[in-house]
Amino acid sequence: MSIILTVINPVLALALRYHAMGFIVVPVAPRIEPWSPDKVKKPPSKFIKTTEFKAILNNAQSERQVRDLFTRCSDATVVGLATGPLPNEPDQSLVVLDFDSRELFQSMQQDLLPFLKDTWLVETRRGMHVYVRVPTAIMPHHWKAIPQLDIKRSGYVVAPDCADPDYGLTYRFLQGPPTIPRPVLLKSLDALSAFIVPDPLTPSRTSLLPAAASASRISRSQPLWIDMAPERSCEISPPTPSTPEPVSRPPGLSETHWDLLCHNSWQSHGYPSRSEADMAIVLALANQGYNFRAVESLYNSACPADSKYKQHANPTSYLHHTYRQACRFLSEHVSEDLRRYATLIATYVWPPDQYLPTDRRIINTLVHQAQRLRSFPRISISIRELASWARYSPATVQRSLKRLQTQGLLIHSPPSDKQRRLSGTILLTFPDPTRHPATATTSSSSSPPASSSVASPGDCSDIHHPLWSSAECGERGRIFYKRLQDFPQGLTMKDLSDLVSLPRSTLYDLRKRLLKFNLIEERSGRLFAKIHLPQIRPS
Repeated sequence: MSIILTVINPVLALALRYHAMGFIVVPVAPRIEPWSPDKVKKPPSKFIKTTEFKAILNNAQSERQVRDLFTRCSDATVVGLATGPLPNEPDQSLVVLDFDSRELFQSMQQDLLPFLKDTWLVETRRGMHVYVRVPTAIMPHHWKAIPQLDIKRSGYVVAPDCADPDYGLTYRFLQGPPTIPRPVLLKSLDALSAFIVPDPLTPSRTSLLPAAASASRISRSQPLWIDMAPERSCEISPPTPSTPEPVSRPPGLSETHWDLLCHNSWQSHGYPSRSEADMAIVLALANQGYNFRAVESLYNSACPADSKYKQHANPTSYLHHTYRQACRFLSEHVSEDLRRYATLIATYVWPPDQYLPTDRRIINTLVHQAQRLRSFPRISISIRELASWARYSPATVQRSLKRLQTQGLLIHSPPSDKQRRLSGTILLTFPDPTRHPATATTSSSSSPPASSSVASPGDCSDIHHPLWSSAECGERGRIFYKRLQDFPQGLTMKDLSDLVSLPRSTLYDLRKRLLKFNLIEERSGRLFAKIHLPQIRPS
């Protein structure tokens, strides 16, 4: 007589039990990380790949799939229940209120009384789990950030009746089956009003950017928190509690930053996240001399309810960290020339064309690179590297550099590499913020500079000279001339070929043309640039 012993897997049996109730089950293998021995991690089984894990959470399961999954994941000791839309009832979503402390649960018990007696209540290792079902159609998008309270509406939670003595995990039903077969289904969100952020009633606004700049093109670009201005000490008094926001924007803060602060319109202004927008606002305030208390009072009075500051678990700590990072950026490795250049760029009047967002992004990226590389005004960077920082294609960056060079904001000396991999040189030049770029170009072309004007090294006052727009000299001739201006001691043709990265035959041809127009002179085998430009246009 043979005896057949059947080994029952308790984890699989519990998973099948919750699968029969209509939940998505996940095998979970707890562990303790060496760097945080006091905290127990509850990740999925190591036998589940990332792509497979996403498919498990988003698709319905059959009993055969559950058996195969838990049989394969032999390291799973507890069962996880997926939160969010239920597989058999997609019009309903499972939401779990995860209280990290029992004291917080007792203090908020008054808000949970309408449905607390009719739903699942689970005691965890440190706090409580409250299970509810919410109609998916009215699922709120924003939940309040309450310390020691996590609202699980995606991912998974450890299922009730699970225990792992090795890690001290115990999840015990206080209310549940069989008296309460399923979590309560809330017909409305009135019972959860204490946990939901109300929708802000802000008027509809139009973007300050041109309509030709698409939102997808702006969202993948660099953060625009390089707008600096001269330091100035100023304080703001906190508004009275009766007013929802200050009557007018504080002194020194631009309209763009004030719009970001009051309306949380970070997406329409091209910021990739709310944190980047907050950094731009705090950086502008810190650069104007506002202390932390003034910034905090301004945020308390002007921020909408859906801002990250109002939804953060510890808003004071979040704002203080942002303010400290902004002060560190303003104080470390930022020269006065770079600060002054960024100030002029922030107040520069851009031409109203469709490439405005791209050109602004490129020039702000160059300012960021000058601060990062600690090199101003000359930056050594390749087109591909600049494109990766600006999140644009190399061709787009190259076209933008040509437009910026036409406006007199920089001088680009490209290398001879056609694949744009070698580093070129970009010389940032100080613009004139009081004049329009297009007007400046027209006026300088119609009336050439006076013969008494002296062009100092590194200055770009002669970028619109008629010689550089002619076919005789052109852009390469201007680069040749500017290189000689940067070295008053003169350069040989060999040294010049190493700096300009042009073929030797092209350099000799440019030398011949510039000597013809009396722009340079040659003494003892060295070439020298003449300071005064002749007032002639070659025929």
